[in-house]
Amino acid sequence: MRERLKALGAPVLSVAFWLLAWQGVATALDKPFLLASPIEVTARFGELAVTSEFWKTVGFSLSRIGVGFVAALAVGSVLAVAAAGS
Repeated sequence: MRERLKALGAPVLSVAFWLLAWQGVATALDKPFLLASPIEVTARFGELAVTSEFWKTVGFSLSRIGVGFVAALAVGSVLAVAAAGS
């Protein structure tokens, strides 16, 4: 149990460090249009997550990513077979 907590501690501290660094830079800049703070990003995500348009856009993006992945897999496989044959 103690080892599991130790193993979990490093990633949690790492995420906390980068969130604090992000917040610090966003506060120092004081220009939300250049760098929004993690708090502002989380709030805006909460506003968007309840809209159907947001999820349609997410689904469309994921489908395009999937098509790109499958196309890359197909082209890579064809090229691998060609390279193995030469």
